[in-house]
Amino acid sequence: MARSKKKVSKSPKVVSPSSVKIEGKLFESILFEGLKFDGDFDIWEIKMRTFLKSEDIEVWESVIDDSKMDEESKEYDAKAAKIILDGLPDSVKKNLGKYSSAKDIWDRLHELHAKGALTMTMNQEENSEPIIEAENEKVDLIKLQVQERDEELAKLKKELDESKRKHHEEVISMTNQLNKAKKQEDALSSQLEQRHKRVNKLVEEIGQYKVEVSSLKFELQEARKQAQEGKKRMESS
Repeated sequence: MARSKKKVSKSPKVVSPSSVKIEGKLFESILFEGLKFDGDFDIWEIKMRTFLKSEDIEVWESVIDDSKMDEESKEYDAKAAKIILDGLPDSVKKNLGKYSSAKDIWDRLHELHAKGALTMTMNQEENSEPIIEAENEKVDLIKLQVQERDEELAKLKKELDESKRKHHEEVISMTNQLNKAKKQEDALSSQLEQRHKRVNKLVEEIGQYKVEVSSLKFELQEARKQAQEGKKRMESS
């Protein structure tokens, strides 16, 4: 009995998620081949959800919540819708009907899946084990990329927390120095005020001393004058 030849699945051509630009007006051709819908909605959903999260969490949030209507949210929604639609064959797109957001598309796909309306758009071999294995490898690759991204974000967060801690310590140190300088300034101001009071008192005492000296001079002049007059009277007698 001749054995049926198994179709050897080729390794998917992978494009790094970082090459798909989420920021800016350029939104280049998306996705690696593994994100194309092949009929297995459950696996495709995992891959698509993981990819959207790995690119930008705001893009994924626009898929699960379309209540935000600001311009930035609309841009994320448009990008999310494009990513999802580019991963779908035309036969599935035709069944989506009208939609106004990425969330509408996502919800509609789940409804079609629940009804069993999503079908394979290409012929498959009876033995699907090699295909499933290849898909699992693609999912593992995406998970690895997400893990690496998470590790990088964790590292950046740690560095940011350390920077915030050092900045906080510097602020506290500067505040303590300013408080210390303020106390020294207050002490100097108090000392200057005391000295100013002493100087004013000395000026007042000097003024009184001058008055007393002037009075003594006047009394001395009167005494001399009286003495001279007395001497003249004695000489004339």
